[in-house]
Amino acid sequence: MRRRRRRRRRRRRRRRRRRRRRRRRRRTTTTRTTTTSTTTTTSTTTTTTTTTTTTTTTATASSVTAATTAIKAEKVVMKKKRRLK
Repeated sequence: MRRRRRRRRRRRRRRRRRRRRRRRRRRTTTTRTTTTSTTTTTSTTTTTTTTTTTTTTTATASSVTAATTAIKAEKVVMKKKRRLK
């Protein structure tokens, strides 16, 4: 019986590390002003509602990420509202 030599092919897996771009900010103050204008037109009357929201956050590294997520979520909501008009 002949012995078969098993050739083990070594597959080198190159693991790509996904580098997360995370800016580490310590105790920075982020001020965000969002102005929303809604104009509703009924046959004769035009109503314009302007809402200004100012959000000031004193941020540590984690809350910067939280604030960014919140801002992005807000943007999405605003887009949806615009679409529904």
